[in-house]
Amino acid sequence: MSRNRTGTLQQLRTLLNDYVEHTLSAVELPAVVRAWQHADRGELRELLQLDAELRTDPRMKPFRAASCAVGRRQLSKLRALKDHRLLQRYLHAVESGEAAGWHAIVYGIFLSVYSVPVRQGLLHLARNTIGGLAFNATHGLGLRLSDSQEVLGELTDQLPEMANRALSGHTQMLSVS
Repeated sequence: MSRNRTGTLQQLRTLLNDYVEHTLSAVELPAVVRAWQHADRGELRELLQLDAELRTDPRMKPFRAASCAVGRRQLSKLRALKDHRLLQRYLHAVESGEAAGWHAIVYGIFLSVYSVPVRQGLLHLARNTIGGLAFNATHGLGLRLSDSQEVLGELTDQLPEMANRALSGHTQMLSVS
């Protein structure tokens, strides 16, 4: 039993580390920053271009359905903000099929609309995203939540540096290797 638990705990570690390195840090956090910048400047065309970039990025393919479901759900909660023209135009683009509604874009818009400090927002999003993925993967691997705490701790320690890189622009945003 110990050998099996070690093996599945290693699977969890590998899954989460791969996601954090290749998707969260390399694509999603920089996309949030870009979406926030475009939303702050009222740049709908650039938001739609970012949406299209995410659609064609192979690193996002495994997460598209979940990301867009979360993004659309969050966007629908913002529907009542009729005085935010860019938000309403992006919502219309999503509803018409012109945009997918990626959660990173919607979250960047949210940060702009509510004037949430971006670094704080990135850390919040990263913690929640990793925690949700860890919860689902832990359950799927038959582990106890307490088994995953060590892995989550390791990843949480990396989040401030990832947020700093996304904000400083040192990450190659959305470039495919």
